Amino acid sequence: MKVLFIIAFLTCASTTIAQTIAKKLELQEGNDAFVEGKYDTAATIYERAKGDGAYYKADYNQANTLYKQDKFEEATDRFSELVKSATTKQEKAAAAHNLGNSYLSQKKYKEAITAYKNSLKNDPTAEDTRYNLAYALEKLKDQQNEEQQNEDQQDKDQQDKDQQDKDQQNKDQQNKDQQKKHHQKKNHQKKQHHKN
Repeated sequence: MKVLFIIAFLTCASTTIAQTIAKKLELQEGNDAFVEGKYDTAATIYERAKGDGAYYKADYNQANTLYKQDKFEEATDRFSELVKSATTKQEKAAAAHNLGNSYLSQKKYKEAITAYKNSLKNDPTAEDTRYNLAYALEKLKDQQNEEQQNEDQQDKDQQDKDQQDKDQQNKDQQNKDQQKKHHQKKNHQKKQHHKN
């Protein structure tokens, strides 16, 4: 009975080791395709490497592939999930950094700033994250200034339009007054003719 248990245990262990080795080989194959710029192929291989279960490295690399394909919204969704499922501070920092990059590519600066800050909480020494955070803060400031200028311009345009409308109303009223005077003058002249 003990021998049967040991054989079953060794069989399960060797199967698990074989699956782990296969996943790592597929991950490396996906990485090679990624480096070569074959992002569609890499994504397919990463999906295959995940198999039926979760495989963080394959998920992470697949999210990077989406980013490289300019599928920023999908990459954002994946990186958001990875931030939640990461088990180490290093994984959380890397996923949050790339989440920030995905938001930055979509010009969602507030969200990018939040992601970069989250990354720095997990890895305060990451200079590239610190740089990207400063960049996102600057872009947010520029965006807010541009929005304020647009708002100010719209207000000015509305004031100009209101003034033009008011000027046109005054002009219309003056024309009506002149027409009325002219009409009254004609009527007055007609009445004078009748009296003679």
